[in-house]
Amino acid sequence: MASHFQLQNGERFVESTSKEGIVWLHTGVSITLEFVATGSATGADARDVISDTPTVVAVSNLKKTHAKVTFTLTGKGTGVVGIKGKDGTAKPPSLVVIAGDFKNQTDMEIDLLADICRDSDPVKTLAVQRLLYNEENNLFNQLNAVNVGKFGKLGCGKVVKASGITLFDQVSEINYEQPYHEPLDAVKDRTDVRYTTKTIEKVRNAIKLILHKGIPVRVGVLDSPVGMFVQDQKLIAYYAGGHTTLIVGCDKNASEFMYIDTWPGGSQMPYEGGIVNTNFSGPCWYMGRYLAEYYYTRLVPGDKAGPPNLIRSDLTTAGSFNGFRNYLEIVSGPPVPL
Repeated sequence: MASHFQLQNGERFVESTSKEGIVWLHTGVSITLEFVATGSATGADARDVISDTPTVVAVSNLKKTHAKVTFTLTGKGTGVVGIKGKDGTAKPPSLVVIAGDFKNQTDMEIDLLADICRDSDPVKTLAVQRLLYNEENNLFNQLNAVNVGKFGKLGCGKVVKASGITLFDQVSEINYEQPYHEPLDAVKDRTDVRYTTKTIEKVRNAIKLILHKGIPVRVGVLDSPVGMFVQDQKLIAYYAGGHTTLIVGCDKNASEFMYIDTWPGGSQMPYEGGIVNTNFSGPCWYMGRYLAEYYYTRLVPGDKAGPPNLIRSDLTTAGSFNGFRNYLEIVSGPPVPL
């Protein structure tokens, strides 16, 4: 096997167009990686790991075994730095380290993805990279081979839970059976599904409170409720016409929420956070934004007009969930008193 860089669990990095591994390193953070290169059986061990700009990314703590070299990278400044392996071959491997302060998504006071990338766990940061670079094997793609094998093609809720716990250690409670909408008998038009302004306010505040604790929020959503099965005057989001997403950020007013969508291309949002020079090539096909808005067509009789009475996907981040009939709106999630 050719010499290469990897994480300590053996995972390989996402790659640049020149096939170099890409590492994100927040200022002041240290991570431990491995340079897999067999040492010489005789003579001096020439293996080494060298930083092009040690004042920005420093290399330290080299520990050598016959099979590999373990080393530490520490972010000391901002810049794009080459890390090269030295093993006596003509073309040893290299890494591109993008170092600096990892910023939140624009307008998001809370951004749990950025929190992950500001930490010192390179395995979790790699999981975020795979998501934002639209790699098929990312944790949240419900249609990749691993998730289909575990949960089936329509396992959005199970993928959200399992992958959310893998990345964030925990996820919020979700109560599909107690949706936020007013009781109804059938949905002949989307405007038949209505929410009081008081309920929507409680939902917004509950989501932000949970996010402040560093916990992502599972929400059941409607994408095509017309003709959807009604159970005891309730729409249950794990039935046909529903879906599940994971909220991972919000603005200071709890009026905008950033979410992960497990359906590839269902939502498409450019991620504008990260480190300078991250250079995403386009929108993430697994992310979107919800907006708390007022719709007069959804006004509950006797309710106050004006305050938000719906939390729905922003049309600017719509993918295949788009238009006026087929979009996402939050119908269930954390329990709130109705």
